[in-house]
Amino acid sequence: MYLNQHLINKIEETIKRFDSSFFFYDLDALRDHLKNVSDSLDPDIKLWYACKANPMSAVLKVLRNMKFGVDVASSGELHQVMNAGIKGENIIATGPGKSKDYLKHLLINNVQTIVLESINQLEWLNEVSLELGIKTNALVRIQLDWEEGKSVLGGDAITPFGLGIKDWDIVNFKNFPHLNIKGFHVFQWGNIMETSKLNEIWSKTVEELLEFADKKKLSTEIIDLGGGLGVPYDLKSKGIEFNQVHQILKDVKNKYHLKTIWMELGRYTVAECGYYITKIIDIKEVRGQKLVVTEGGINHAARVALTGQAFP
Repeated sequence: MYLNQHLINKIEETIKRFDSSFFFYDLDALRDHLKNVSDSLDPDIKLWYACKANPMSAVLKVLRNMKFGVDVASSGELHQVMNAGIKGENIIATGPGKSKDYLKHLLINNVQTIVLESINQLEWLNEVSLELGIKTNALVRIQLDWEEGKSVLGGDAITPFGLGIKDWDIVNFKNFPHLNIKGFHVFQWGNIMETSKLNEIWSKTVEELLEFADKKKLSTEIIDLGGGLGVPYDLKSKGIEFNQVHQILKDVKNKYHLKTIWMELGRYTVAECGYYITKIIDIKEVRGQKLVVTEGGINHAARVALTGQAFP
C-alpha cells in the first residue's frame, strides 16, 4: 500500500471530522485495482467477491458497477448485497449454515446458484425447488484430502465446508430432478502468495473433480476453484500479480478442457484500498519491549490477534 500526498490529505481531512477510530476506504484505488484485474479477462473465467471480506455498501456498489459477481454466506449478507442493487443472477450462495427455510429464501430472491455443502442441503434444495416449481442451478462442494498443509480454510484439516468425495459417492444425483447440478466448488486454502502453489493446488483439484464427475456422470460445466489469493501483511513482501494468476487459470482450463472456471477473490479484492485510523493513547516499555496502546479495540482488527500477524 502506498499513501500518496492526495490520499494523506483526504485522510487528514476525515480525521478532523471524527473523534473516534474509523475505517477509510480509497474507492478510486479499488476501481483501479478491479480494472487491472478484469481487463483482458478470459471470457470463460468469471470472478466473484465474498461479501464477508467487506460488506460496506459503497464497496459493493463499485463491484456491482464493474460487473463482479458476489458470494453470500448468510441472510444478512444477502440483504446487504441486494440493497446495494446487486441482482440475484449475480449472487452465489455458499456456506455450511443453510437451513431449508434459508434455501427457500434464497430462491424467492432469485439467487442464481446454490453451493451444496451437505446431503441435507441437497435434499432440502430439491424439495423447495419442487415446491416453487423451478429447477435450481447448484454446485457440489467437495472437501479434498491433502497429505499435508494447514490453511485458514482447513487445508488438510476436516472442516464444515462441503463433504469428502467418499461422502458424496453414496448419493444418486438422479434422484434430485429439480436440481441442475452444473459442476463443483472446492475451496480449502487461503492467503497463498506463491503462484506455483496455486498451480499445484488447482491442478490436483481439477484432476480429482473430473475423475469423480466421470464416475457419477455429473456435469463439469462450472468448476469453482474458490480463492486463495494472498495479500502481504508486511511492508517488505510484494503482492501477487493477477496477470500471473490469470495465466495459470487459462492454462488449467485449456489443459483439462474445462468450459468455465469461477474464482472468488476475497480479501485480494479489497485489502489494499482500506486503512484503519485510530489514536495512539499511550506508549510504554514493559520488560524491555516497547508497547503501543491504541484507542481502537480488537473488535476492529480481530485478525491481528487471531493470526499473530501485525498490520503495518
